[in-house]
Amino acid sequence: MSEEQFQTPDATETVVSEKEFLNPMTIGDLTGQSHLKDWVINYVGRHPSNQGSEDITVEKIVEVFSQEFPEFLLVVAEENWVRGYQQALVDVDVGEEIANRESPNV
Repeated sequence: MSEEQFQTPDATETVVSEKEFLNPMTIGDLTGQSHLKDWVINYVGRHPSNQGSEDITVEKIVEVFSQEFPEFLLVVAEENWVRGYQQALVDVDVGEEIANRESPNV
């Protein structure tokens, strides 16, 4: 892993490359396990933007869907954002509860 560490006033932070940060499922080759998955892989494989490459990744599927079916990705992104926001609110509440238990005078 090609990590770099640097010191900030508050803590030591580690910087990782984009490849190390990404979910391995987004960059790994896919194989079909259902009719729909086979169809999507074949469609993306034949798409003009994928000419010259036999490797089909989730990243490439997202690129093709963003061109061909942006409404689908928009709904997925919105749902993901809402769930993330809800989780952040829960995390804040839990953090406040822990802080109040540890130092009730603050």
